Amino acid sequence: MSVYLGETGLVELKRKAGHAAFPTLEPSDVSIVPRRFTTSQEAGQVFIVGDEVEIERTDLDANGNAQNLELISGHAFPDWRGYISIDELGGIRLYDNFGDAITGARLSALELVEPTTTQELRIQTRNTTWRTMARVTQFDFTTQREQIDITTLQDNFRNQYDAGIISGAGTLDCLWEHKANLCQARPQFDPLLTEFPVYLAQLCIRLIQGADFLGRFFIFQGNQANNEQSVWYEAECIINTCTVTVPGDGVIETSISFLTTGAVSLRTGYPPVELIDTDGSLLLQQNQDPIFAQILDD
Repeated sequence: MSVYLGETGLVELKRKAGHAAFPTLEPSDVSIVPRRFTTSQEAGQVFIVGDEVEIERTDLDANGNAQNLELISGHAFPDWRGYISIDELGGIRLYDNFGDAITGARLSALELVEPTTTQELRIQTRNTTWRTMARVTQFDFTTQREQIDITTLQDNFRNQYDAGIISGAGTLDCLWEHKANLCQARPQFDPLLTEFPVYLAQLCIRLIQGADFLGRFFIFQGNQANNEQSVWYEAECIINTCTVTVPGDGVIETSISFLTTGAVSLRTGYPPVELIDTDGSLLLQQNQDPIFAQILDD
């Protein structure tokens, strides 16, 4: 029988993708020196700090051809993909990596150019990476099976719902933090590539995209090199409540409650590795061995 300690568990989050905004970008919306821009629509309510997005220019020229995006210095393509940081006034800065976007520093942001004309944009989330949740002190995950009345269903539907519907809920207790240079992360990852509790607090009050995220809740994180398999719950979740406790003589803490919105699975083995773009190559893992595929230009 295996006995696990709590220190072997962790939580991983993936931001939801596919939400989009269609703002109009005026030349006056771009500020060169601060390296930030605003939009004429409510893009600031759709996206939050650290989102990976694709910005594409959608208005065509007189011949019906795509036009280059006039926003980023040295960029001559109709679209751009990277990370964003949004300040309190709705100003957006663009970054090449997640860690810089979380910090939001001006000097790390990409240099911008002033557009020569008004542009119609499509900004869409493209989040694809699982990241460790920092500062988690404990979590709980509850699953329950809801029994439903099947007396009025035909046989083919009765067999499907006879066992009921599985749903889940849980809480995350964290030390409050919005960004830092040090955090508890897995050794094989850059500590700056870590989600902080402020992200879930922002999800709870986001107006348009919603408070949903994908979560992995590890009871035990194994080591593939030592043939130790992991045990974890995996589910799509939505934030229910977020409570921040501010004591007069202690550490600020937050308690985040969530509900599952789809299938809940209790899995064992090795977490699947995503398709990763690394300097023009694709790292793809189908079984347990990495495969490198070189992208060649046309």
